[in-house]
Amino acid sequence: MIDQEKLQAAYDENRFYSLQLEVGDRCVQGCVYCYMNALDQEKNTLSDELVDRVLEEAHRLGITAIEWLGGEPLLRKSVGKRMARAVDLGLRNNVW
Repeated sequence: MIDQEKLQAAYDENRFYSLQLEVGDRCVQGCVYCYMNALDQEKNTLSDELVDRVLEEAHRLGITAIEWLGGEPLLRKSVGKRMARAVDLGLRNNVW
């Protein structure tokens, strides 16, 4: 759940509140309208090391929530570890 006071403070201070992180393109849904089907699903995947660096930078910038995107982010084998790292940094996880 979004903390409305923190969200309002971020807005008032003109700073980022959340970061959308597209970690890959893998998806098994096959929706005809989705651009993910047109992409090379193995080629467009961020490395775990890069995801960890992005999480650390997000924390440093005061971002409080990570929105996990990318086809179906839960198909990524290491997403649980990356989400745990986000929690360790004090970031909230939201999966789309």
